[in-house]
Amino acid sequence: MTTPILGEFDPTVLKKKPHFRTEVMEESRATDSNIDVNLYKYDEMLSRGCKLMHNQNVEASSSSRRIALPAISITRKAKKTIFNNFTAVCQIMKRDPEHVKQYICTEQNTDASIDGSGGLVITGRLQQTTIEKYITQYVHFYVKCPVCGSMDTKLEKNNRLLFIVCNQCTAQRSVQQIRAGFKANTTKRSKRV
Repeated sequence: MTTPILGEFDPTVLKKKPHFRTEVMEESRATDSNIDVNLYKYDEMLSRGCKLMHNQNVEASSSSRRIALPAISITRKAKKTIFNNFTAVCQIMKRDPEHVKQYICTEQNTDASIDGSGGLVITGRLQQTTIEKYITQYVHFYVKCPVCGSMDTKLEKNNRLLFIVCNQCTAQRSVQQIRAGFKANTTKRSKRV
């Protein structure tokens, strides 16, 4: 009979288990006992980290990343919608009311005008949620800095291009001009010259 290459199988023998070096564990406990370690709770560490970040960078931790816009006030008269606090919203966004008006008119494909009291008179019946949607889109495209997310920006026009310039991180990015949609020419050809 030949001897097996790997040895004989014995079902009573158990698999070898890895053993841990207890000396290393005891040595680490001995060195750790000499060091005074203060254990903090998660909430304490989080508040401590936030305080350190705030102390090191006060401008970045301020509320300049958000704009608190007032509630939009709308009244409807016949076939017109009046956005009452339009100029107040534009002042908080630090944007020209004519530019915001042009954006809303282009998105809604209607005409609008600014009345004497600072309200925006829009032709057509609009819901408040629709106007809120247009304002949030405008903030996303023309107010919010695409690099740092700050709302402290301004619009500048250089070489017929419109740029968002951030006052926090000094980044510049070109944005699209507001273009009106298709307008049908309703005058007769003989009158067009």
